[in-house]
Amino acid sequence: MAIVTPLYFQKTWTRVELDAAQNLGVPVIPVWVDVTKNDVARFSPILATRKAIADFDTFSDVAEQIAGALLRDESVAFTKFKDKREELILYWGMAWLYVRQCLGILEKRSSRQLAALDRRRGPGEPTWKERMRTELALSQPEIREMRQRFPMLTDEDASLAILAIVKRKKDVWFPTYPNELEALKKAGIDTW
Repeated sequence: MAIVTPLYFQKTWTRVELDAAQNLGVPVIPVWVDVTKNDVARFSPILATRKAIADFDTFSDVAEQIAGALLRDESVAFTKFKDKREELILYWGMAWLYVRQCLGILEKRSSRQLAALDRRRGPGEPTWKERMRTELALSQPEIREMRQRFPMLTDEDASLAILAIVKRKKDVWFPTYPNELEALKKAGIDTW
């Protein structure tokens, strides 16, 4: 991603990086900030011909446009999960419930709903806890041990921090929520 600003045009390394990306065939997503197409064309005619993110009100608009571009580009690994996003959101929701259950902070209502889910499983199918323990490769003692690393956090924040750490270790798409990032920040962990 190239954040193209007036300062971008003044640096020599930006042209070197851009030329290297083009020579290597690396996709470049330009984000124009306070520049026009004519400004970009004077710097790099090739860059001016690329579809750019230029009209946005907030940086969340930029993020949405980048995500949209990545979902369309079949060469990007992110696309392999585009049809499974809802399923993965549900998966990570179940993972969070598992972490909360292991820490002993799962609400009674959620416990009842999960027990009802288990009653509907087929013969020989694992319970939701067994499935999550296997999927996450984490037992209750291991999660409680992770909790010990965050004595400064409330149980709620610790469950979010643990989930965020677990997500990063998995090779699947995951949603990242502000409350998870905030919990990591409170724990003194670099969010990215």
